[in-house]
Amino acid sequence: MAMDIFINIPFGMASIILLVKFLREEKIKQRPKIDWKGAIAMLLTGTLIMLWLMKGGQSWPWFSFTSSLLLVLILLLIYITIRFEKRAEDPILPSWVWKEPILVGANLAIIGMGVIMIGPNMYLAIFAQSVTGLGAIAAGFILASMSITWPLSSSLAGKLYLRFGFRNTALCGIILVIMGTVAFLFIPFPGLVWMLVSVQLLLGADLGLFPLRCWWVYNLP
Repeated sequence: MAMDIFINIPFGMASIILLVKFLREEKIKQRPKIDWKGAIAMLLTGTLIMLWLMKGGQSWPWFSFTSSLLLVLILLLIYITIRFEKRAEDPILPSWVWKEPILVGANLAIIGMGVIMIGPNMYLAIFAQSVTGLGAIAAGFILASMSITWPLSSSLAGKLYLRFGFRNTALCGIILVIMGTVAFLFIPFPGLVWMLVSVQLLLGADLGLFPLRCWWVYNLP
């Protein structure tokens, strides 16, 4: 509390005074043009992709007329979206984004990490309760075990970066993550608790080795 009073508040007030007195911005009065066609096309495309992934294999077989029809519609909407974005004056998703290796690598890394994180979070707790007979609290502890090794691995990753390089450390993390996810396939039925926890601990340790910035180093010499 004393630090807030004697340090943060005086410096904050001084910053406000300096901004009001010296900051001069040019106000550009220009009405933005919203890319409504691109926004609607992206919304429809994303909705159909989610519907196809969620319902496929459950409400209808993957290799069925309904699934094939949805896939054709998705491809058609992707094509329409690309055409809209190329013609738009101020597109939501400019084409130059896909030409930057750093941005493409970061986006792919986000997608990969999202899949790896969402998969266990969505199904592991249900598996632990319905198959192994654990309670909700115990299933939650199994999920939380990943958060134990993740920060520890991230804190130690800096030393590995300096010793082995960003790229080598990231590749090791990716390989270990693949091994960790494949390990789920070898868990016997009905599943042992220590195996579930071990795989979660392994995934947390592996994910700490390749944060998103590691993808950027592929553009470094």
